[in-house]
Amino acid sequence: MVDLTFLQLKTLWLISKKQMHGYELMDSLKTNQGTIYPLLQSLVKSRLIAPIKGGRKKEYKITAKGRKILKSSCIEFCEIYNDIFKEFVCKNCDGEVKL
Repeated sequence: MVDLTFLQLKTLWLISKKQMHGYELMDSLKTNQGTIYPLLQSLVKSRLIAPIKGGRKKEYKITAKGRKILKSSCIEFCEIYNDIFKEFVCKNCDGEVKL
């Protein structure tokens, strides 16, 4: 299994929703070029995303391997953070957040 950082996981999740280019991702992730482009290169190198040829801006799409890793990573993320989230939200939201 591939261990993804939170930023890699969120990037992969965003690209799974729609093909995106670097500037869109920078805006969505509130990051900069010095962060996003090495991140995209690492995801391409791991074959989790692939660049799409054509067009003015290079867009990225998720690969079959990327979808598989995203699914297992999301399950793992939910298992790890579910108890923390429920404890924090339930103790602090006064019933405002519905799980």
